[in-house]
Amino acid sequence: MAAETHFLKWSQFHVDEGSMDKKLVAKKGEDGLLHAHGGLEDDRCLPEESRKPIILPHDHPFVILLLCNLHERRGHCGYKS
Repeated sequence: MAAETHFLKWSQFHVDEGSMDKKLVAKKGEDGLLHAHGGLEDDRCLPEESRKPIILPHDHPFVILLLCNLHERRGHCGYKS
């Protein structure tokens, strides 16, 4: 977990908070990562990571590798199945 958090923080180092959508309320969590806060926060039936998702830059090499890995682990599922 510590290594994962370290890589997530590294990728967030490249997030420009000033260029983010104004509707996205970003706050640092206890883990030191930027999380999106909003309407889902009050929905207690969802797990914590779904209520306050981690904000990641779309073009960072770590994020691209992470998404490729998830894509392969899920059997190449996409929105057009």
